[in-house]
Amino acid sequence: MSAQQPNVLLIVTDQQQARTVEDDCPAYTPNLSRLADEGVRYDRAYTPCPVCSPARASLYSGLYPHKHGTLTVVHSRPAIQLTHGSGMRYFTQPLREAGYNQALVGRWHITADEDPTVAGYDEVFHTSEVKEIRKQAGLPEDFFDASCLKNPVYLKRPGWNDWLMSAELTDPKEMTVDGAVGEQAVKTLNNLTRQDQPWHLAVGFFGPHDPYSAPSEYTERYDPRSISEPPNRQDPLDDRPALYRRHRRELWDRIDWPDQAKAISRYWASCAMVDDYVGRLMRILDETGQADNTLVIFTSDHPDMMASHGMFLKGIYPYEAGWRIPLIMRWPGRFPAGRKESDAYVSLLDIAPTILTAAGLPVWDDADGAPLQDLIDQPTPEERQSFYGEFHGGEYYYAQRVLWARDHKLVFNSFDEDELYDLKNDPHERRNLAGDPAHRSVLNDMQERYWTCHEASHDFLNLSYPSIALFPFGPDQTTWKKK
Repeated sequence: MSAQQPNVLLIVTDQQQARTVEDDCPAYTPNLSRLADEGVRYDRAYTPCPVCSPARASLYSGLYPHKHGTLTVVHSRPAIQLTHGSGMRYFTQPLREAGYNQALVGRWHITADEDPTVAGYDEVFHTSEVKEIRKQAGLPEDFFDASCLKNPVYLKRPGWNDWLMSAELTDPKEMTVDGAVGEQAVKTLNNLTRQDQPWHLAVGFFGPHDPYSAPSEYTERYDPRSISEPPNRQDPLDDRPALYRRHRRELWDRIDWPDQAKAISRYWASCAMVDDYVGRLMRILDETGQADNTLVIFTSDHPDMMASHGMFLKGIYPYEAGWRIPLIMRWPGRFPAGRKESDAYVSLLDIAPTILTAAGLPVWDDADGAPLQDLIDQPTPEERQSFYGEFHGGEYYYAQRVLWARDHKLVFNSFDEDELYDLKNDPHERRNLAGDPAHRSVLNDMQERYWTCHEASHDFLNLSYPSIALFPFGPDQTTWKKK
């Protein structure tokens, strides 16, 4: 194996906040801390879309959702579509052509009608296979069967089925979905490291996705009574879109703080369980002497609000808690060691270009992301001082776009008033400045930047018919102003 063909270990969790890997977070993830100490942690890493399938397709393709065509979660009904468009491609395909052995263990969740083997994986262990493992062990196939739960918390609403929010799991660790995925990942990595070819292993954990849960050995580490409320949990949202207030009223205000705190503690417990498996995978690399020639990437498809602004889950909420993801990369000798925390805006769009570049393969010309190797020991370039994200409204189809530029954030809401936040002076986003005359110049600047990013990404949300062209001014005015 040549030094130009590193192994690639890609670990992707589901719905994990960037906050959980920060030094002062009580989630306590020592193995991820070690990974960051030996590599780079990107503190301004974002998902290009705050729901699963579009984000994962962007990770594999380096394309925005409006290009690859997966716009919402593929298993929901009515989904806009069940699979990607004709422009979709996977970084794993050129890796396979270059001679990589490839395996995927766990969550895929990109399309409803294609198996990961289409993307070039030789070996696949689906999360659905855990059901058969449980069945053979005499356990219910359902990971969250009521008989396997301790002290569950439910969201109860008239006329709706009770929704499981969080619980302790009484099953043996290896029989939980992430336990089974983690054990299989360990076996698969042991096998891959014995082979002569370069390898790529993708590990897709279910956690810390709702229902927030973990075995008791992890939940017992956290006392919900010691958890402090997020500083913006009581945010009245008076100057925000009415839809957010409706979410609070119809959903999360029905669950009192003690039960919300339980949910947070179990979310952290799920992160801790994943961290243990990260540690086991890293030890295999150490023991086999392959750590120095393996690019390790840890990230998540999107975060969870975790009581920020009084909300949980993901989707329409445009706040940092719902968009900023963990992203850690380690490749000894290539990425700088010593916990260099980057202030550049990066995203899942950069994963595929980074992997292809590491393998000595060309990056697609139309990629929306770029190799993160370009940022090593360099000042943050202008193009990395902003980021453009998109949300297509899930099953309700309300379009939303989010722009970060230096320390400000603009939210274009097609369904309500827009939002503007000063992330430096108001990090908890408690004041919408979009209607403040004192910030009109900042708003105008962000709106012009919006069209610059919109045009650069070839976003299709450029609708000129008057009843749907709601942005304050169109792209032609931006062009006119620059002349």
